[in-house]
Amino acid sequence: MIPQLLFGGSPGSSVPPPSPWPYPGATWPRADPSEHGMSASALRAVPLSLIVAATVIRHGHEVWTYGDVDVVETSWASCSRSVLTTAWGILIFRGAIPGGMDALEDPVLALGTATAHLFSPNIKLKHLLSYTSQANPPGSSWSYSCREHWPAQHRILEELTGETVQRWMQRELLDVLGGHLGCRRVGADGTNRVIGSCRDMARWGYLWLRRGRWHDAQILDPAFVARATGGGPDGDGRPEPREAFQLHKIYRETCLPGDGTLHIPGVPDDAFFAAANGAFILVVPSLDLVCARYRSTGLDIGQWAGKICRAVIE
Repeated sequence: MIPQLLFGGSPGSSVPPPSPWPYPGATWPRADPSEHGMSASALRAVPLSLIVAATVIRHGHEVWTYGDVDVVETSWASCSRSVLTTAWGILIFRGAIPGGMDALEDPVLALGTATAHLFSPNIKLKHLLSYTSQANPPGSSWSYSCREHWPAQHRILEELTGETVQRWMQRELLDVLGGHLGCRRVGADGTNRVIGSCRDMARWGYLWLRRGRWHDAQILDPAFVARATGGGPDGDGRPEPREAFQLHKIYRETCLPGDGTLHIPGVPDDAFFAAANGAFILVVPSLDLVCARYRSTGLDIGQWAGKICRAVIE
């Protein structure tokens, strides 16, 4: 059941029209790939030994799977960073962080919590979410994780909501998306990790594909989705066109998970993804495609993602 409070929105937010394609209920609707413009032979040609486990969602239908896509994995690791961006977006959309999209231009310390007050006045919320908050000046360069600013995000969210990130996120986001999504607290710094199967994680990707809409509820402002996936603090691709709000992007068939450039031929430039070492949730708006893949290790998205995108034939 979708909580009524998710129908709120920040001032001036625009709600996209409902998608003609379905959302998952207890399970994903299933269809033959040919019914949704994909080549079964091209999908079959991707070696299972390479991809291990993945689900391919097109037009809201699961059209192909590799391996066991129902195994609930507990180590989606850094994919949790992109899910945390979703939590920030929800709080902005609801008005729990005042000012709507303009809040991104405010200093972090304007959030008014004890941890927020530790930030210098020139570090804005947009810098914190885009991993440019450690730069001098803020926003001028990108660095993965931004060191102590990553756990600081969790402390600020807990101070804003009055409860742990895990409790809040489970109730307000993961239970709404459904499946077997969960989260857990790790380490002394209290940061969050998301738990689920490939089919579960595809739900997060589908929320972003649908510009923040889930069934009849608008969870994120579409303007936030656009900004968060545009690249850099301002959504204009600067200073790093391959990195956005704790989301990785494709730029001229390259991407930058971690600190090294990866070549990713065959994937359109509008694609973005959450990533860990081996785990990826790929969203390709121009193809209306989501692919959630799990493997225990390997920054190898360039070896398989293009093959799946090229399987789209219409």
